[in-house]
Amino acid sequence: QARVDVALNYRSVGDLRRALAEACPDGVDVYFDNVGGDHLEAALWAMSDFARIVACGSISTYNATEPPPGPRNLFFVVTKRLRWQGFIV
Repeated sequence: QARVDVALNYRSVGDLRRALAEACPDGVDVYFDNVGGDHLEAALWAMSDFARIVACGSISTYNATEPPPGPRNLFFVVTKRLRWQGFIV
């Protein structure tokens, strides 16, 4: 059982990074990612220290003919001491 404090509809919020910051002013503790791309990059900005990322897909890359570039802010994994684990379901 999981408790969800905030869920955002990326189609209606406009600036996802700003929406995450407003919805979670103290940071995001757990982020479930099945999209990757810009969504993951926005989430990395919003993560609190020692937070967790659950990766279970990367739909933003499924139709790509070349591997897309990774998040430009991947350094947050180190500076915020994040735990990031992938799962195949």
